Amino acid sequence: MYLLMLLATFMASLYGYNLSARPDYDRDIARKKAAAVIFKFTIQHNAVRKILVNINIGGFKADDGADIPWSMPGDVFYADFDAGNVQDNEDVHLFIKQEGDDEHLILLRDKDNTGHINPGSKNYLMTGRQVYDGDEMASKIICVDKALNESDSKYCTSATDADGNVTQSCCNMGGLGGRYIISYKQLDARWINRVTGDVSLDFVQAINKKLYYDNVGVIRWREPIGGNKKAWQFKGKINFLPVYADDLEKWNKEHNNAVNYPVEYRNRSEWTLPDWIFKEDFFVGKNGNKICDKDHPCLFKIQSF
Repeated sequence: MYLLMLLATFMASLYGYNLSARPDYDRDIARKKAAAVIFKFTIQHNAVRKILVNINIGGFKADDGADIPWSMPGDVFYADFDAGNVQDNEDVHLFIKQEGDDEHLILLRDKDNTGHINPGSKNYLMTGRQVYDGDEMASKIICVDKALNESDSKYCTSATDADGNVTQSCCNMGGLGGRYIISYKQLDARWINRVTGDVSLDFVQAINKKLYYDNVGVIRWREPIGGNKKAWQFKGKINFLPVYADDLEKWNKEHNNAVNYPVEYRNRSEWTLPDWIFKEDFFVGKNGNKICDKDHPCLFKIQSF
């Protein structure tokens, strides 16, 4: 009997040793990895926004010596780890590509990883942070002439001289429908269901931890519910005026502007991106390569600047 009890205790200890301390431990790891992707993505987005603030202040000079007097509709920001004009590929950098112009280097820290001082740079990115390469993530500027939700809105037109040279960016001119920075990152295959193409539950749950004001989610090129043509569909957390603007206008008419639109109605989890702005080929990175397409859903964030 003693030997049987000893054997039972031994077997129970072996069984207990192989049990996870938490039943959801495996899932927890996946969710934390997804959260890390979203966090790094947001950090890079915020670095671009800091650059835009300094460009709009005026007198901005890129690290290759080029003057960048203003942001323009369609500007694209991305890293290029294979670029020959980056002295040290360990440097954390971005390039800005404006229409009709060359790409210009912007270093994100005043001191690189080797200790070299970059005199003209500011600390747009904390020490230790890295960025995604332009093959998988980029940020793009849109400035529209009317509210983004209006079907005839389009990129605004900048002022030019008699020779066609831009004299003032429309992104800096008053009376605009809005100016926004959009960041997007292609999702790795590990986060996509191979059969349905849907984003994994772990990644969705990581997004659900964000605040609505973060305006973060996943976009896919697909036909909207009740629609008859394909467009970019957003699912995530968003509190963004163009998303609920039509409902807000309807509410104000029904209540004669006497009752405030409920705050909770502004929090949305879905949005069909306006197809008159966000075309199928809108989401490009370095060398004009598509980052998001029908086969590649993307992490997405939009913000005013």
